[in-house]
Amino acid sequence: MKIVFLADSIVLQSAGIKHYNKQLLDAIASYPRLTQLTLVVPEKTSELDCYDQVVCPIRQGVPMHQQVRAFSAIPRIVRQLNYDVVIEPAHFGPFFINQKAKRVTVIHDLTPLDYPELHPRQSAIVQRLFLPSIIRKADTVITNSVSTQADIKRRFKKESLPIYPRIPTGQIDAFPSTSAPFILSVGTLEPRKNYATLLKSFELVAADHPTLQLVIIGGEGWKNQAFEQLLATSSVRHRVKLTGYVTLEEKVRLMKQASVYVSPSIQEGLGMPLLEMLSSNIPILCSDIPSYKEIGGDQFQYFNPMDFDHLSELINQAVIKPQTFDYTPRMNAMREVREAQLQRLFHTFDTWQ
Repeated sequence: MKIVFLADSIVLQSAGIKHYNKQLLDAIASYPRLTQLTLVVPEKTSELDCYDQVVCPIRQGVPMHQQVRAFSAIPRIVRQLNYDVVIEPAHFGPFFINQKAKRVTVIHDLTPLDYPELHPRQSAIVQRLFLPSIIRKADTVITNSVSTQADIKRRFKKESLPIYPRIPTGQIDAFPSTSAPFILSVGTLEPRKNYATLLKSFELVAADHPTLQLVIIGGEGWKNQAFEQLLATSSVRHRVKLTGYVTLEEKVRLMKQASVYVSPSIQEGLGMPLLEMLSSNIPILCSDIPSYKEIGGDQFQYFNPMDFDHLSELINQAVIKPQTFDYTPRMNAMREVREAQLQRLFHTFDTWQ
């Protein structure tokens, strides 16, 4: 089987979508009956050197050219590759491909449709206009979680196949930190991550824990002005550290040293940082949304994402009475599910031979 993988998101992104799609690509490369795997990329990158890369460049200065080439240049390149399957892993396509080929679309979440106010206006409009047709025409839709699978079925009456990202294998054991105790959270700075609730909760517990700090790992996103204003006027702003993107080594170090991990998102398709935190042994507090419960089961502590009073109580308890947790059983269970999911995808590929 010959597969074409449209890899813009791996080359151009740096958040969770990049890491999920890279893991999905590596998994597809292990399909036993694969004869050729070709990536269409905006530019060649050493990160993907082990794969055959065909460049479809983005013209800088041409408005929305990344999207426009999805209807023109990319289909021309793809048709020349004589493929059996084309995979688009970022909600936008594939468009105008060979009628005999199979289309696979990857959907990470439906928040641009369900919560358009939390996204850039252009992104929400594009998703609303194109996503229904993309999903309808797909021969297979891959989702990153059972939660997203349920959302696809609810909104579009379409069956899909969830595939978890790679589940951590090693144990990240905590060790004594020489720095002040801190709360850790990971995610792009944008409204859906709901850092305002986390900051308000931190303000409530800060007075009783004068050395406690708040560390947020994540790059600058969009529509973040409200949080920036809240932080600028906060009495604890000097105890809040926004790291931006960090190396994997630095992220692991912070995961080791944190006193508690908090994820207050309003909605998520999955939540890859929580999967990574399964390798830790610190308290994990997160909003009571379906995808988070899918990861944590009864191992995490949950709160209403708008209830900063309850979150402050949970943080206070975690700091006053430090506990260690063993998430290994949960991690192993999700790893087994992922392997079964991949086998179902490969079985689908087999039926297309």
